[in-house]
Amino acid sequence: MSRTRTRIIRSAAAAASALVVTAALAGPTGAAALITGKQIADGTLAGRDIANGSLVGSDARDAGLTPLDVDGSLAGPQGPQGLRGSTGPAGSTGAAGPPGPTGQPGAAGPAGPRGLEGQSGLPGVTGLDYQVSPATAVAPGGLVTIRVGCQYGRVPLSGGVGTYGSPRDLRLLASAPTETRDGWLVTVANQGTKGVTEYAWATCAYPR
Repeated sequence: MSRTRTRIIRSAAAAASALVVTAALAGPTGAAALITGKQIADGTLAGRDIANGSLVGSDARDAGLTPLDVDGSLAGPQGPQGLRGSTGPAGSTGAAGPPGPTGQPGAAGPAGPRGLEGQSGLPGVTGLDYQVSPATAVAPGGLVTIRVGCQYGRVPLSGGVGTYGSPRDLRLLASAPTETRDGWLVTVANQGTKGVTEYAWATCAYPR
């Protein structure tokens, strides 16, 4: 007997109320009587007491059976595919992930094109020469101007004054090229109590 039928029988109130059994009553008359579910004790009927196929769905009360009371599956055939639902709203932006590891250095790129050639520089100094004037004595409290000239068409680039004595008492009043740019002039004063010997010097070169 199937599990379904057994569980239905054990639900005595539901099963017995649907059974109508005709039996002969004891007695000399042998008259027939109708046995109802109230006259059957719970749990006294077995599966062999019910004919196969004699119970149908209407014989069980509503919600009297559960899927556990039925062998096999109660699922019907698969239905057709439903319509596609509408697109849901966009989700919120997630939190930023942690920084990734530092990548490996990339390969060196190709050499760039050669740049434009620069302009030619100015010609350098030629004929550089160093000239020194004759020594000139400067008495205490004296003032002198010393000139040193450039040779062979050279012009002065720089100049100054030198001393053969102590420069402590020497005061330089002027140091500049000559007006004709062919030498250098210096003017010095001796502010000490002893005489000193001075000279002028110049660095000369050919003009460009």
